[in-house]
Amino acid sequence: MTEPVNMTLEYLVDRHLDGQSTPAERDQLNAMLHDDSAARDQFVRFCIEGRVLRESLSAAATAQRSKLNLDMDTTPTLRRSRSVWYSAAAIAAAMIIAVTAWLLLDAGSKDSNVKPAPTTAVAMLSDASADAVFAGRSATVRLGQELPIGPIQLTAGTSQVMFKSGAVVDLIGPCSFELIGPNQGRLLAGRLEAYVREEAAGFSVELPDGSRVVDLGTRFSIVLTGDGIAEVRVVEGAVALHRESSGRSAINLPQVKAGQLARLSMNSRQVEILALSRVLVSDSETGRVMAFGEDGMYCGAFVEGDLAGRPLSKPGGMAQRTDGMIYLAEAESNGRILLLNSQGRVAEVVCAGDPQIKPDAVAIGPDDRVYFTDAFDSQQVYRVEDGAARVFIPKTYAPSQKLELPRGLAFDASGALLVSDRERSMVLKFEGPQSTQPGRFVGIVARLNKPQGLVVDHDRVLVTANPSRQTGLWLISPGPVRPAAVYTDSSSSPFLIDGIVLIDGSAVISDWRSRRLIRIDPNGQISDFAHGGHGLEGPTHLLRLDPISKSD
Repeated sequence: MTEPVNMTLEYLVDRHLDGQSTPAERDQLNAMLHDDSAARDQFVRFCIEGRVLRESLSAAATAQRSKLNLDMDTTPTLRRSRSVWYSAAAIAAAMIIAVTAWLLLDAGSKDSNVKPAPTTAVAMLSDASADAVFAGRSATVRLGQELPIGPIQLTAGTSQVMFKSGAVVDLIGPCSFELIGPNQGRLLAGRLEAYVREEAAGFSVELPDGSRVVDLGTRFSIVLTGDGIAEVRVVEGAVALHRESSGRSAINLPQVKAGQLARLSMNSRQVEILALSRVLVSDSETGRVMAFGEDGMYCGAFVEGDLAGRPLSKPGGMAQRTDGMIYLAEAESNGRILLLNSQGRVAEVVCAGDPQIKPDAVAIGPDDRVYFTDAFDSQQVYRVEDGAARVFIPKTYAPSQKLELPRGLAFDASGALLVSDRERSMVLKFEGPQSTQPGRFVGIVARLNKPQGLVVDHDRVLVTANPSRQTGLWLISPGPVRPAAVYTDSSSSPFLIDGIVLIDGSAVISDWRSRRLIRIDPNGQISDFAHGGHGLEGPTHLLRLDPISKSD
């Protein structure tokens, strides 16, 4: 007989494993697991079916076999047609039950002022990437192992530590971290990201100069830059900063709130608090717009679910007005153009949609009107007038000249309209709306293989392209076309770029093919930009969402 499935639990677990659960949903899931052993068993099964338990876990689990005294079933088992698991899965399940009980049901003291004995476990290694490399006293640490007070040296990869209090810290290598209590840690070098549940409020991280970052119910990251600066970014909630004066008395600094960055100088003792930009990502496959910090830390869903009476479908191009409001296109037939506030809530339906038009890239013209491309259906450029889409650049824009796949759209400093045609491998220039001949074809700005995302940075115009196994950003104006941030790819499947934003001289691109966000620096070096349980399925357009004013 098929055992009944608790649909509420399944929904909460799915949201948790996808990295999309809200604080309220996480609290509800924790309560269910705390109070119901059957729910804990079900949680384990869901984790197994979702392949959250990697094969590497089985090796560490095997060492626990005699301790756990399990009867192993070596027969394959099928449940809900997801996957087949063997005896290693049963061991892994037992480990997850142990971890769940250890984390959620432990009744030990969480008072950070009570110092445990050096051999007392204060945390557990709850996760580690396949390429994680530990060194020093932590060189032999295993997944699922309890950790006493002491250092963790991570030279490569990523790892996750769960404190007895319930606080969760992700370490990004190379990183030097020290466990100093059941609700305390010390960052000596590198970078960490922390999620602190309500019961772990007060979790603190010490910095090399003795300063402390104290949680007030939040998600935050800390980066030690190597030049004596600590950067504290807050994603949710707030943190308090404490440091000692020359007389060793504590100085309480202003709180750092969600959307803010604190820069602490460990040399001059200065503290600067700034408003942060975010990077928005349209995910056409999941129907969400997702938000990331400038450091790539996942901040959660910016837009999802029902908007203005119907579900958001295939979010596409975005553009930000000078007042901070955001235009968002739905990249499907009859797709709408929505106006959102800085919190992702709908303020207005700017264009109700047309069954013959599929909006794609979006730009705001010098006349403050909304312009967008339809790359896949009509292959034209439109302007929104009185709530409807009007053709601004027709498919046949000049004798014997046609748009074939207009993917990128931007206005340059002079007010001219630029369109990148991916299929024709051209960036085209048209008269802007304030010209005496708006929409008139001016000429070809650049010829590059598969140009797509366009970015205007003051008087510079940049475009993404893929010529000759090269991927990245090219400067096309002013001056001759030349690389700005380009990666040479030797594979036969180069990146399939949809979106582009600029951050500190580097290009951040969305690669639809690999479902990744990738940073390309000016020297052509690449690295993953996004991390943190985001669940990207079809990343397309990007927008750097700049703060309009600094928070108090």
